[in-house]
Amino acid sequence: MREIINYHYKLELSRGNEMVFDIQLDKETLDLVEVQSDYPSWTKRGEFGCKNLTCPLNDSEACPIAKVVYKQINSFKNIVSTEPVNATLTTDERSFNKKCSIQTAVASITGILMATCGCPVFSKLKPMVRFHLPFASLEETEYRVFSMYLLAQFLRGRKKLSQDHSLQTLKKLYDEIQNINLLAAHKIQELERSDATINGLVILHSFGQLVTFNLEDNDLTSLENLFRDWLI
Repeated sequence: MREIINYHYKLELSRGNEMVFDIQLDKETLDLVEVQSDYPSWTKRGEFGCKNLTCPLNDSEACPIAKVVYKQINSFKNIVSTEPVNATLTTDERSFNKKCSIQTAVASITGILMATCGCPVFSKLKPMVRFHLPFASLEETEYRVFSMYLLAQFLRGRKKLSQDHSLQTLKKLYDEIQNINLLAAHKIQELERSDATINGLVILHSFGQLVTFNLEDNDLTSLENLFRDWLI
């Protein structure tokens, strides 16, 4: 029997009702444990419009990211993104709580789903999901991304694989992630204006832009300040 990692989100809305989301991952592979099997035709890769060359799926198969978009539209349609919620994430180890807008909670949930849904681009972010930090700030996300990436390069070296310490491969990855985020946001607008879902993706896109901008500018000053005792 496979071991399961559980992420239980409870969103208490200002109007008094609750929304609950249970996400289960295979502990060994960090793949999302799929429950739903039927999806509309627009989730097929060809109709969704993803052009990523690393995807092994053909155009007649359902795109993993499109399936995430479908789930999120259904969950958050007709909800204003700025609606305040009391958001709680309970994991197998601990609980996290934050009073925030619902778009912040949507971004946290969507980030897990995208990384674990089976998309070969987002799957590179699985280590961050295993050590998920919900409702993270831009600064926290940047630190976690760079730490994950450089540890990946160290592990590649142990396997005698090529390494990139210039962070250019990370920039390429985030360029691909940005393209998919924009595609997903456009599809939501085309299908139904799910305000909370779109803005949740906008938050994820903003996080990705911060990483990309700092890589393009080669500006890691804020991180260097943290490591000043290592740089002497």
